[in-house]
Amino acid sequence: MEATKDSAYSPISDADVEALRQRLPAMLKQQQVAEIAQYVLRNFDATSAAKRRNADQIWSQSRELDLKFDGERATFGAYLSNLAQDSASPIASTGRGRGGGYYLSELAARVAADEGSQGAVLSERPSATQGEKALYPVIREWFAVQGYQARVTGAMRALGKWGNPDITAISTTEHLGRLELEIATVEAKVSLSQWEYWFFEAVSHRRFANRAYFAFPLPEELSDKLPADLRYMCELYRVGALVIIVPDDQYKLLLEGTLKEELSLENVGVQEVYSAPWNHVPLTYQRQFCNALEVTDLASLFTWGGV
Repeated sequence: MEATKDSAYSPISDADVEALRQRLPAMLKQQQVAEIAQYVLRNFDATSAAKRRNADQIWSQSRELDLKFDGERATFGAYLSNLAQDSASPIASTGRGRGGGYYLSELAARVAADEGSQGAVLSERPSATQGEKALYPVIREWFAVQGYQARVTGAMRALGKWGNPDITAISTTEHLGRLELEIATVEAKVSLSQWEYWFFEAVSHRRFANRAYFAFPLPEELSDKLPADLRYMCELYRVGALVIIVPDDQYKLLLEGTLKEELSLENVGVQEVYSAPWNHVPLTYQRQFCNALEVTDLASLFTWGGV
């Protein structure tokens, strides 16, 4: 099939197009949109925000190539918009409305490949552990803004496997002689590789934490991309989600474990994309956790988190 004379995309072979046509009917609608959009964007050479194409252009090209979607134009656009917000998709978006559009992002493809990786989950790459430590200062700052005292507690070993949050934060409220203590914890990961497994580490902290969070970074380019099942997991297990929005160049270094600059709220953002519901914790477990933190009296409580 030859491209039209004024076309902005590269010609594609009849065999390639026909192969995709044959596969499409067996796919679910979102899968159809994903295949069609990626195919069209590749042939438009839409591989950066500057080369983006809007939904109408993608739809028109799919019609021209007879790549049939089992639905209406509006439905196609809705699925396309959803794909741009899914961390498992290499399709990125520059926003909605006039001037917005879609393109294939190298960073998005990297995040998608990382999320879909299948490796041993019992050990992490050394660079990942190093990268996580780069996230700790900004998470502590975020808690401070929320009125908590926070410390890095990942090296603590008093509570056994999955009993040592990367960050622990404590807030206190006094009223008429009564003291209320709230404990919040964060399990941070530097990438979305096998995130469902590591998410349950955050879930395990709920036995002693009133609020538990799962945190991970995303580059600014992909700040609206999230794992498709994250909301369901957060609601089901009553865990919050924090996304640390990092400049694109720093994000690449973060994944490699070579980031030298300390992250802070002055140069990155933190979004609480899903709130952590408050959970009741039996006093026995709260006391056990406080003992592990060496918070054993009021003096140690009110000075905790200062270093």
